[in-house]
Amino acid sequence: MDVQNGDILSLASAPTYDPNLFVRGISTTAWNGLNEDIYRPLANKATQGLYPPGSTYKMVVALAALEAGVITPEETISCTGFVEVAERRFHCWRRGGHGAVNLLTSLEQSCDCYYYELAQRTGIEAISAMAIRFGCGVRHDLPLSGITTGLAPTMAWKRENRDASWVVGDTLNASIGQGFVLSSPLHLAVMTARIATGRTITPRIIRAIDGVEQSIEGGEDIGLNPAHFDLIREGMYRVNNSGRGTAFGSRVPSAEYTIAGKTGTSQVRNITAAERERGVTRNEDLPWERRDHALYVGYAPYDNPRYACSVIVEHGGGGSTAAAPIARDLLLRAQVGDIPPAELYPGNQRQRYQDMIDNMELRPVAPVPDGPSSGSSRA
Repeated sequence: MDVQNGDILSLASAPTYDPNLFVRGISTTAWNGLNEDIYRPLANKATQGLYPPGSTYKMVVALAALEAGVITPEETISCTGFVEVAERRFHCWRRGGHGAVNLLTSLEQSCDCYYYELAQRTGIEAISAMAIRFGCGVRHDLPLSGITTGLAPTMAWKRENRDASWVVGDTLNASIGQGFVLSSPLHLAVMTARIATGRTITPRIIRAIDGVEQSIEGGEDIGLNPAHFDLIREGMYRVNNSGRGTAFGSRVPSAEYTIAGKTGTSQVRNITAAERERGVTRNEDLPWERRDHALYVGYAPYDNPRYACSVIVEHGGGGSTAAAPIARDLLLRAQVGDIPPAELYPGNQRQRYQDMIDNMELRPVAPVPDGPSSGSSRA
């Protein structure tokens, strides 16, 4: 997304399919093949897919806590690797814990226990209200089919849809983007654009009709304390640019193109106490559909935001290893306006990147014609 006007510059879903199959009537075999494919090629996952946002949701929780005044940036919370509530343990991704963590280090290192505490102090109603403020849990009005609303759950929602009362464990799960919380890649891109700018950026895919530019919706100040935005952005900067940041491997060693972001890894299965005791099964040892989703959201340049993006790799494992490198490539491509030079990658990655580019089949982009011409069409 262009964070200045909300223009969606790229909206991709993979794997895809050949639309020409439908021109003269698709065969039963081909239709069944598409429908039964576990990778769901017929779905536009960027707008229709719903996923637990994982740790990319932590900025929302942090902003809700800061605005509610239940935390200060300097206060530290001890992470021992888990929090026990109602005789149940809620684990941090780091088994041994992170030790004393403040707001900035909680984002940098993605400490879960810090957010368990913030959520208990803040409450689910304030967290969900903040999520909606940042474009999650709402339906964005785009001229596309199947735009999903997502879910920023509340106590009333659970009563009405699950016929059950909200419990504190639900709040803890929501604090790290799990449980009932669901977002699409579009939701997370809008959220990131609003964090980057502090304005109510609204997505737009039609720029002009008959040469008349369409109006830009939203764009007003979002109405939060600017100092709180500065803290969140600095934490996101550390994610990519601090040696302990979870996306340090996907940094850009150039002040001109510096990226700020947040990794996320969302579980699609419950890890039992018995499994933790004997050792959690590695993602790569699980069937594909039981592996974690990998997520990353980010914007660039850090000092003067222009582009925001979100990447979800279905069942891809860790956000730092699967999603962050893709997002870095996207944000660099958008900023440079062409295939980025190897110099914009860390030194130990440049040769591999250059080899990949050298072996890539680059197809020239056909020029857009000035007007329609007889006997030809362009799709």
